[in-house]
Parts: sequence; C-alpha cells; structure tokens
Amino acid sequence: MEYRKLIRFGNSSHIISLPNSWVRKNKLKKGALIYFSENGNGEIILSPELKKEENIQQSITINITGKNMPTIEREIMSAYVNDYEIMNICGDLKKYRKEIEALLGNLLALEVMERSQNKLVVKDFLNLKEVSMDDNIRRTDWTIRSMMHELRDSIDKGVDNFDSISNLDLNVNKVRFLLYRAINKCLKNNNLDFYPNIKSFMDLLNYRLIINNLEDIADDCKRVARFLKTAKIKKNDKNELKRIYSKIEESYLNVMKAFYSNNKQLAHEIASNKYEIIDDCREFFNRCENKNVGVILEKLKAIESFIRNIARIVIDNEIIK
Repeated sequence: MEYRKLIRFGNSSHIISLPNSWVRKNKLKKGALIYFSENGNGEIILSPELKKEENIQQSITINITGKNMPTIEREIMSAYVNDYEIMNICGDLKKYRKEIEALLGNLLALEVMERSQNKLVVKDFLNLKEVSMDDNIRRTDWTIRSMMHELRDSIDKGVDNFDSISNLDLNVNKVRFLLYRAINKCLKNNNLDFYPNIKSFMDLLNYRLIINNLEDIADDCKRVARFLKTAKIKKNDKNELKRIYSKIEESYLNVMKAFYSNNKQLAHEIASNKYEIIDDCREFFNRCENKNVGVILEKLKAIESFIRNIARIVIDNEIIK
C-alpha cells in the first residue's frame, strides 16, 4: 500500500499527488478532470471518468409450475426487494392467477403490462431516488397509531374493527418492502448517494431494524383484533385488559418520540418499563380463567417487546444525524 502526504493548498483546499503508474494506466494528461465520490465508509473513490448509471432494466423470470402459493409469493417478494424492474411470471397461471395479481396489487409502483394464459409481464415504475426513508417511517408510524386507536375501541367498546385494522396492516407491509428495496439497492451498489441524508451504512441497518419492529407491532395489533372478534370477555377482565393496553399504547407513542429526537434517556425509561408491563400481563393471566384473554395477553407482551427493541435501537445509536 502506498501513501501520500496531504498538502495545504490555499485557504479552502488540500492536495495529494497521484502515482505515475495510475496516471499512465488511465491515459491522463495535465489538465485532465478527476472525478471523486464518497462512499458510506468515509472513503473517497477517484475515477478518471464520470460514471453514469446504467440504464439497463434488470429482469427476472419466475416459473411457478409445480410450486405452491407461499413459495410463489416468496419468490415474487424477493424479486421486488432486489429491485428487478421487470418480472416475467410464467407457467400454469390458472390455479393461482387471482392470488398472484392480488399480491402484485399490494406492492407499490408495480403494473401488469402483459397478460396471457401462461405469462404475466410486470413492470416496476418506481424511482427509488424519490423514496424518503424518514417520510416512510413516519407514514408507517401514523398507520400504526391509527391501528392502535381502533384496537382501543375494540377493547373498550367491543367494536369489531378487524377488517379496518387488517387493511391498515397491508399499508404497513407495502412500506416495509419498499424500504427493503431502497436499503438493498444501497448495499448492492455500496453507495449512499441515493439518499444524501443517510450518513453511513449503520443508518441503513437502523432503518431496517426499525421497519422490522414496526411491522411486527402492526401484525400483532391485527392478531389481537382477530381474537377480540370471538372473545367473550367479562366487564372486570375487559377493564384490566384496557388498563394494560393503555400502558402499551403510551409506551409506543413515547418510543417513537424517542426515535425521532434521538432521546436516549426516554428510550432507557421505555426499555425499563417493559418489565412492569410484562409482569402486569403475567399476573392478569394467572388470575383470569378466560383462555381468549390469555392469548390476547401474549400478543400484547409481544408488542411491548417490539417497542423495547426500538428503544434499544435508539440507545445503541451513536451516529449524530
């Protein structure tokens, strides 16, 4: 490894010399332009020419013959998060056509361009440079707040909000896979230029962890709503369930506040409160005879655990935004 000494040049710049071997190899002469970019590790990459993004559409063929729907779904989702612009879904579509088209309809910016008996051609119209990580985290947060509000009505007033909560959960899933795509693109290209507000690859990891835990919270809100549809809960049990749920809802609102403001002290308080809420759930479970309530309590405990995970992300984050 060679090294060069950094030399002060004027009041606003510094210079280093370039090896003759590199200059000759790239056929450079005095006055030639050298382009540089900074990667996510704080390193500067020099290039003798301006590299433009390749305008090549990545395509993938997914053959569904002999596969069940869960396998087909996983393959389509994998192609989506890995940023393939064209998906050719081929094989015997008769059995799963409706399910496949419903799945595609739940993914942002996809459109079926061609339909035939044995083939679907799907094109992606999304510009990932227009995707804001922060805006989509906030979008997911507000969706979950709506889910929690409706879930509170289901516990308190016995309102069946399952269908509404389930539809909101679909919106959370859409954003999750969208952010997976954005994160994967940065990692595959070893480049953070797509998102200037992201300072390091550690930021990408935190966004991935945040959206995972938010999606888990949304899933368990939906599951609680499903159990509430058939659970017959006595008034006293309902009041206790409502009390515990209110603590969890407050915990969620506070952890997102801590996340947005990078408030480590608040995050520590939320992480510590987890044990109090878990103990409340356990004590209530031990004295409650209603099995449905026990199942609901397990889901509430899981939600609180995911909230604590977000608190730990804030606590562990040493990057100044």
